Amino acid sequence: MSLRSICKWYVCIGIFVIFSIKFLIRPYAPLTDTWQLITDISPNLVGAFLIPFAALWWGKGIFKMNTTVEVLQICLIGFLVILVNEYLQLIEIFGRTFDYLDIIATAPGCYFGYTIFIYKLNKIAVSRNTTI
Repeated sequence: MSLRSICKWYVCIGIFVIFSIKFLIRPYAPLTDTWQLITDISPNLVGAFLIPFAALWWGKGIFKMNTTVEVLQICLIGFLVILVNEYLQLIEIFGRTFDYLDIIATAPGCYFGYTIFIYKLNKIAVSRNTTI
């Protein structure tokens, strides 16, 4: 399976998970405080995880993601975009709520997304007898 195909599956499943949490679980499931916290931060965690996969799948050659440094740059740019988006929520016009926990959840999401993406990239490079 090609890396682009893997990225497509990760992104599709991730979007399904995010939408399920936001529109099915949060509004309709009675949750304890712990589970409420988990469902509140999960969309940011999953969304940040998907950054390198979405960049490769949707970027279609715009983003060079052949080395670990290039993937790291994409993940850091994605993290900064999420950070700016979160701070823009402080402006009342947008009608959204700012939450530090969303930022805290984004960091490990980016890290795990980067790690898994590099693992998949290395695995495909080894199967093709090339290096990244």
